[in-house]
Formats: sequence, structure tokens, C-alpha cells
Amino acid sequence: LSVLQESLIWGYAISPLHTPVRFPPKHDELSLSNVLRADDAVLMFFSNDNVMNVCLRCNGEWSSWEIAQKENWRSKLQEILKSIRKGDSYSELPLETSLVEFRKTLFPDEQWKRLREASRWVVIPDDDLWLFPFELLLEEDSAIGTPAIANRSVTYLPTLGSASYFMRTKVSQNRATLLQTPGFFASKPDGQKSIANRLAGLAATNVVD
Repeated sequence: LSVLQESLIWGYAISPLHTPVRFPPKHDELSLSNVLRADDAVLMFFSNDNVMNVCLRCNGEWSSWEIAQKENWRSKLQEILKSIRKGDSYSELPLETSLVEFRKTLFPDEQWKRLREASRWVVIPDDDLWLFPFELLLEEDSAIGTPAIANRSVTYLPTLGSASYFMRTKVSQNRATLLQTPGFFASKPDGQKSIANRLAGLAATNVVD
């Protein structure tokens, strides 16, 4: 289980509400194949103590490996985020160099080659990797390489089990989901009016507060 899934289970354990008998729900390869394209790559991360476990699905085949804490992936990630937020002058290495080193930390050469062949990445992060924009990974080892997003799309999911819901092939183009913090509209009346006008013509709207 990922850290997020484990937290949900603990929440169910202490909650007075009804809990499904089976959690997380069971999903098989067939149900996954029904919502994925043939050239999709599914990339899942699971944090377990001091080890980050990685699973990769390409062309219907699964592979896995581990990233040990000794690889210092957390510190490398923090350098990248610092460079993105404040600029290279605040980091020990240029952003491009840090991205190449981080990619080599996350992916063995053989797995990176498989991942590059996919036209869409379905990424399921865990732990601090939720902070990392995988679309910025550079295709080549060179610091002037092409970012991954230039050659493919990147989709993020909270869990693999949610793929059947979020990645249905036929998605209504007349529906919107609005994410907002509590009290957002109260503090921004002008924004409320603008968004309300845009949502007025949609068939249905989900509001997550």
C-alpha cells in the first residue's frame, strides 16, 4: 500500500461510518486495459520505510525496482524544487543538470528506454514525489535535452484503482469539476461572478470545497 492508501485505511479504522468490506477495491488487468491506450506507460511509486518501490507497465508488461534512501533522491528533489521556485542562483547545480541526475536516480537505463517509447505517461506518485513535475524530465542525458512533455502527455492519478473512473475513453465535454478552498468565493466576489458565468452553460458541475 502507498502512504496515502495506508492513511485512508487508518481513517476508516477509527471512523464511526460504514466501511466497505473490501478496500482498496480489486482491479484486474482487463479492467485496466479497457481504459488505457496500447502505447500508455503506467508509472507507480510506493514509499515503504526508507525504500521507494517503483512499478512500470508498458505494452501490457510489468516491471519493478527499488530506489534506496542512500540514493538521496529526497535531497535531489529538494534541489530541483528550490531551483524552480527561486532560480539556479540559489541551487548548487543548474536545473537541467539536476533533472538529469534525478532521472538517473529514479530510473535504470533499461526502464527509462521503455518509458520514453510511450506516448502518454500515467503517473501515480507517492510521498514527496507528488511535488515533482515529471513532465520536466529531460529525454537525453545532456543538460540541453528535450523535456518529456514535448513528446507526450502526462496524466496524474491518486491510485491505480481510480484509472477506470478518471480515464474513461468517453468523457463528457459539457461537464466541469471545480476545486476551491473554503471561503474562496466569499473573498473574491468578482471571481465568483466570472466563474459562475462560465459554468452556467455546462450540463453539470461538481464542486469540491
